Order: sequence, then C-alpha cells, then structure tokens
Amino acid sequence: MLVALNNALPAVGYCQGMNFLAANLFDYLGDEEKAFWAALLAFRRRGLETLYFKGMVALKKACSVLDSLVQRHLPALSLLLVFFAS
Repeated sequence: MLVALNNALPAVGYCQGMNFLAANLFDYLGDEEKAFWAALLAFRRRGLETLYFKGMVALKKACSVLDSLVQRHLPALSLLLVFFAS
C-alpha cells in the first residue's frame, strides 16, 4: 500500500509517518485496497498532501497553530507539554 501511495503522490513520495496512517486505516477498514483509497482521499481532498511537501512548511504552520490553540484554550496541558519537552 505504501508503494502504491508513493506512486500516486509523486510530489510527496514516501515520508516517515505515512506507515502510521496506512496501518490505522488498514486496521479500521480491514481491506488494503479500501485503506489505500481512503489514504489517497485524505491526502488529496483534505490537504494532507501539502503537509509533506519539501520543507514541510504547511506541517510546521499547522503545528504552530495547534500550539497556539493549546496555549490559549488548554493552558495546563500546554505547561505540561513544555515540561516534558524540556
């Protein structure tokens, strides 16, 4: 399935972490072909493809937005994450 995704997404290729998505979709759907199509749709229709483009600029921006939201709405969790990241 990962080879098929690599071929279907030439601008992305294979990136670390895709196996986690593929494995979870396969576990949930129980069929490799269905998992492939679900992953491909997630990458193309939900914008996941852009997260893995060269430099991962979109991924870094998404992480920054998530960090800001956690700081604002879940300050105790934010402090805990900072503590364990140190």
